Amino acid sequence: MKHVLLIFTLFCASYMTVNAQTNTWTGAGANTNWNTVANWSLNAMPTAANDVVIPTGFTVNLNVAGDTKSIVVQGNSTFNMSNTLSILNASSVAANATCAWTLGSLTGGGTLTNNGTFNLSSGNTKSIVGVTTFNNTGNFNILDGGDLNITDGIFNNLASGIIDLRGNEGNISYTGSASRILNNAGLIKSTATGGNVRIQTVLNNNGGAITVSNGNLIFDFLDKNLNGGVLNVSVGSVLRLTSTTNLTGTLTGALNGDLEWSGNVSSAGTSTFNFSGSSGVRWTAGNLTGGGTLVNKNLIFLSSGNTKSIIGVTTLNNEGDFNIPDGGDFNITDGIFNNQLTGTIDMQWAEGNISYTGSASRILNNAGLIKSTATGGNVRIQTVLNNNGGTITVSNGNLIFDTLDKNLNGGVLNVSVGSVLRLTSTTNLTGTLTGALNGDLEWSGNVSSAGTSTFNFSGSSGVRWTAGNLTGGGTLVKKNLIFLSSGNTKSIIGATTLNNEGDFNITDGGDFNITDGIFNNQLTGTIDMQWAEGNISYTGSASRILNNAGLIKSTATGGNVRIQTVLNNNGGTITVSNGNLIFDFLDKNLNGGMYNVSVGSSLQWNSNTVISGTLTGNLTGEIDWLNDITIPNATTGTFNFTGNSGVKWSSGNLTGGGTLVNKSLIFLRTANTKSIIGATTLNNEGDFNITDGGDFNITDGIFNNQSAGTIDMQGAEGNISYTGSASRILNNFGMLKRTTTAGNARIHTFLNNSGSIDAQAGTLVFSEFLAFTNDEEGVVKGVSTVTIANTANYTNNGTFSPGGSPGTLTFNGVFKSSTTSVLDVELNGLTSGTQYDVLAITGTNAIFDGDVNVTLGFEPVVGNTFTVATTTGTITTKSLATPFTSDYLGKRYTFNVTYPNDNVVRLTISNILDIEAPNVITQNATVQLNASGNGSITAAQINNGSSDNCSLVADLTYTLSKSTFNCSNLGANTVTLTVTDEAGNSANQTATVTVVDAINPTVTCGGDSTIDSNGNYALPNYVTNSTASASDNCSATVVQAPVAGTSLADGTYTISFVATDSSGNTANCSFSLTVVDTTLGIDDFELSESSIQLYPNPVGNVLTIKNVNNLELDNAQITDVTGKVITTFDLKNMGLTKEISLEDLSSGMYFLKINGLNSSVTKRVIKQ
Repeated sequence: MKHVLLIFTLFCASYMTVNAQTNTWTGAGANTNWNTVANWSLNAMPTAANDVVIPTGFTVNLNVAGDTKSIVVQGNSTFNMSNTLSILNASSVAANATCAWTLGSLTGGGTLTNNGTFNLSSGNTKSIVGVTTFNNTGNFNILDGGDLNITDGIFNNLASGIIDLRGNEGNISYTGSASRILNNAGLIKSTATGGNVRIQTVLNNNGGAITVSNGNLIFDFLDKNLNGGVLNVSVGSVLRLTSTTNLTGTLTGALNGDLEWSGNVSSAGTSTFNFSGSSGVRWTAGNLTGGGTLVNKNLIFLSSGNTKSIIGVTTLNNEGDFNIPDGGDFNITDGIFNNQLTGTIDMQWAEGNISYTGSASRILNNAGLIKSTATGGNVRIQTVLNNNGGTITVSNGNLIFDTLDKNLNGGVLNVSVGSVLRLTSTTNLTGTLTGALNGDLEWSGNVSSAGTSTFNFSGSSGVRWTAGNLTGGGTLVKKNLIFLSSGNTKSIIGATTLNNEGDFNITDGGDFNITDGIFNNQLTGTIDMQWAEGNISYTGSASRILNNAGLIKSTATGGNVRIQTVLNNNGGTITVSNGNLIFDFLDKNLNGGMYNVSVGSSLQWNSNTVISGTLTGNLTGEIDWLNDITIPNATTGTFNFTGNSGVKWSSGNLTGGGTLVNKSLIFLRTANTKSIIGATTLNNEGDFNITDGGDFNITDGIFNNQSAGTIDMQGAEGNISYTGSASRILNNFGMLKRTTTAGNARIHTFLNNSGSIDAQAGTLVFSEFLAFTNDEEGVVKGVSTVTIANTANYTNNGTFSPGGSPGTLTFNGVFKSSTTSVLDVELNGLTSGTQYDVLAITGTNAIFDGDVNVTLGFEPVVGNTFTVATTTGTITTKSLATPFTSDYLGKRYTFNVTYPNDNVVRLTISNILDIEAPNVITQNATVQLNASGNGSITAAQINNGSSDNCSLVADLTYTLSKSTFNCSNLGANTVTLTVTDEAGNSANQTATVTVVDAINPTVTCGGDSTIDSNGNYALPNYVTNSTASASDNCSATVVQAPVAGTSLADGTYTISFVATDSSGNTANCSFSLTVVDTTLGIDDFELSESSIQLYPNPVGNVLTIKNVNNLELDNAQITDVTGKVITTFDLKNMGLTKEISLEDLSSGMYFLKINGLNSSVTKRVIKQ
């Protein structure tokens, strides 16, 4: 009854607030079924004309199809839908109400707003049809495998709404082609334990959240439009984008499970992935399209073997991580992939490439990091790559740039040990490339530098150039290692420059070819040619220049390496450590520099070589001169090599009109003629050896053998010849010698000798065609044969010095000499040819003029003779200067020259003179001054074994520069001992004489005395008042103690005196001084200094004593300075004055003590 009353009351209330079309649930029926009419206020099942109200607290079962104009489920009511519900107008479910939807559809074209809870259960499909809208602001739960099918309608999950997909395959599906839209501004979540749930309708996620907590949520079939919002995926779960996904705005959320991209994703404007979490976006299939931009701020990782593409003029901006973890390509068909500053592309799997198709935009721009971490195998970037300051790192496997151009605009390239970054496609360079190359950067395609670009890598490996060219017309600066490998030729083309500031190694037989360009090996650069026939070559006729200011070295083990281009060595170093380095084909310009060749190796100059400046280096292997060397006019080139080898001149000429200075070794080898042409000068300051039969020809030039130079003609018929009529001059200022072999060696050129010509072996032939002049400074010597082929061309104004310590020089021809000539011989004994020199002349009409110079090596005696010249004919001129002298071991020997039978020159000793000064040996000495301050020394005390080559010691005369000394000479004194022998030869040597004084001074002082102090007594200066004095053989000073001025109280004191002379010798004396206070009593008088006067003082013979105060005196005593009493005078009743006689006293200082009755006073008296 109460229940009926309540229903009636509610009915009345409803009736007052709704019109007559409202049909309200009363629950009055026998059950809760929709079709029980008793349950309705109109006692009829609702129709499309009724607005249905289900009040709070009721449970309603829609067991049949329900038609309504609208429905409102109020309060905490429960509405069980197991059939179709049709609504025409806006309807709602209250916040605390529950709808259990197990079967049927929502239709009618109206709008149902759920503020409470909708639970979909059973395996049946529940549909929204008939252009109907469902607005969810509460909870919408799909509890099991029955789909929510949007056939023709819209499901709006509003901001506070939650869709919870709890059942495996409990999907949001669709049928038909009408409106099938799910709009989400709230939360869609998948909490199904295991398995999949799907959203197959159109999904417009308008800033809403989509969360996958369990299982997998799959977006498939119809398009998904993610307009911002939050996507969350838990660990082990997946949100899979299988259908086309259209992006706008920013997608955020936590991806701890995968957001799987397996269909096309479209971004027409700008959209953003900005997820957090431990996982990310897993791209397994599909493309990025739309023509707009997708910004990735988190992780995208590509998996599966499918190709994933950017198409439709679309841009992908990566600011996070973009990983390719397996072999499916990332393909840019028509779009741009910008790997931004914070972005990382990680190519993790072999052949998981960045590829392209078609001919549209296929660009990868990198400002961040691209890395290859694939373990083994290759990964490739085949698109256009613009590396705009980004980093490319190969940690594992190989990263290959192939197919389309790669533009490396600065940036960092890193390659790990065992990995390779391979540049197979055309690579365009700008800016500076840095990085650590511990694996190879392999250059196997064309590299272009249009401006200035730089390789500045670090690491234990470098750039391995296996194929391709350097082109572009600009400059590539290389600061690290490039090493060329493989047999392919690698070229510089297109007017391009390569500046090498690091290491450039040619490691095998493929040439480095300069077709059109310049290769500058800078000051810090090294070119290492490590493989036989791995050459620096050229093709064509354009610029083919190698400039070297650094180091070029050949370290190829065996075989040859070649530099065939133009070479300008501008102060650089060229070192051949192994094998042979050959300069051939184009000119080589050696502008100074250093050239080093190791033992067993050679540097072969086989092309025209232009030399300027000074060439230095160490040659223990050869420089092989095989072609012309040019010294340009008015320039000087210099060879200044060290080492035990030198420049081997095998063929070619010296030309150019300039001057070549040789300070090292040039040796001529092979039978080829080597010539000086083109008015060129060769100045030899080192060694110039002609080692075999090929002539050295002076066609047009001058050969100056300078004072330090040596020409060694070692080979038979290895001549110094000439051709033509131009300058053909050999000037010898040094040594020209014939050595080593028998046979003839000839000098056909003009020869001016101001140095030495030494014939040590074979025959040296002069003057056969042009003139030989032996100048005044010139010397011809030796022990073999000299031939003058044409007497008319021969002039001797210099020296002939036969022998070789000693020996015989054979002279073929007419011997000539002049007044300036010298015959120079060595005499070491009496046997000709073996103990003394002989000039053996084969010829007649010999002319001997000038001087004879003899070098003695033994001590002959008067009468010894020496035949120093012989002739097979006669001597026509006998004008050698005679007599003459020669000195040996301190003796002067006089020789006379004679010409027995007019066919020999004989020297005879006629006199021997001692010319050697004595050998003076001294010793230091000490002189002791005597009592008078004097001392002396003798020469014998300074002499310490002086001797002479001829005179006996007893016959030598000795004199000293100073022998007497006094006090002014105390200390070290230098004296000179001169020794003279019987021949008048003298010599001297110095010694040090030390003068010392060892005598102590003498000091005297007064005797003991008593002084009346009248208080304190000021001690007088006893030295200045002559009480104390000293004497010494030199000089002495006296020091008093206590010092003068010292104040003494009553008592007895010792007054001491020390005398010290300039040598530190001392003496001392002292006396006692008693100081007393003699103040008089009442009946006494005081005897004071002023009471007594003495005059005159100094005194002659009579001294007057004046008693000023007429005191009563007793006597006066005179004492000397030692205190001895000499005499006493009586002063009783003396009156005012008394004279006393001092006539018997000697001159000196005395003391007069005057005694009164109660006191005394002492005064000093000076006796003259």
